[in-house]
Amino acid sequence: MSNDHGLNPAPDTPPLDPPGGQQQPTTPGGPPAGQPPASPPAQPDPNDATQGNRTLPIGGGDGQNAQLHKPDGLPEHLIGQSDQETIDRLANAYKGARDELAKGKSPDVPEKADAYTFEWPEALKGSIAEDDQAVATFREIAHEHGFTQQQIDAVPKFFEKMAEKGLIEQPIDNNALLESLAPADFKGSATDKQVRGAQRLTAADSWVKQLTEAQGYTDGMKNELRLLTTSADGVAVIESLMRGGMTQSVQPGGQPAPSFTKAELEARVADPRNDSGNPKYQPDFAERTTAMFKEFYPD
Repeated sequence: MSNDHGLNPAPDTPPLDPPGGQQQPTTPGGPPAGQPPASPPAQPDPNDATQGNRTLPIGGGDGQNAQLHKPDGLPEHLIGQSDQETIDRLANAYKGARDELAKGKSPDVPEKADAYTFEWPEALKGSIAEDDQAVATFREIAHEHGFTQQQIDAVPKFFEKMAEKGLIEQPIDNNALLESLAPADFKGSATDKQVRGAQRLTAADSWVKQLTEAQGYTDGMKNELRLLTTSADGVAVIESLMRGGMTQSVQPGGQPAPSFTKAELEARVADPRNDSGNPKYQPDFAERTTAMFKEFYPD
């Protein structure tokens, strides 16, 4: 008869061995020996705006991580799940700008000097050519010193203010100058007057260009004469020199009048074949032009 009163206490026999006959040792807190350790969780790419496809809100599982630093104005896509992740994202986002600053040049500086544009005000447009050599030189200097387009935009405004305050001469109004050069009795529209005035201006300028050292004119003297072509009075002075300082009247000595008109002579003078600095220059043509001048304006 048993004394266990119906109870079956656990026998003192050891537990059965697992299949294979040997008990598998275990490592506290880890997988059984003989099995590969579990891979660590993948770290998210700090540049990935999706945070490695995690669904956790920024700042932790509840999105209320009070310890997470969020600088004012920092875009949301640069805020990570931790301060370290935020720093990593910022470092990568501004790497390009830091590299450019390390070179000493703003990323807003164009690649080439000729990329700069100048928005000249209406009062200056007529006096500054698109291929002006002074502007081209300034472009090179500005690019060398790392000017941005925003800084270049201040240049036209500076010259406009200087002209308004009388600190520099007012720019020449080319259209008004050409109109003033048209003959007083010339009939026609403003455009017609400008065309006629341009012919007169071209004739004066071309006459200056064809002057030579043999005639007593150095390059410096010719440059000074060309400055006269910026006003109607200056053009009149050149025309007086073209006539040898004389006023045309009756041909002296009873000489017959030239076989060509004054307009034809002016047109010939404007021909680039008279200009020794022009690729089209022809010595024989220039010599004949000089002879025609002497014939029309005899000494």
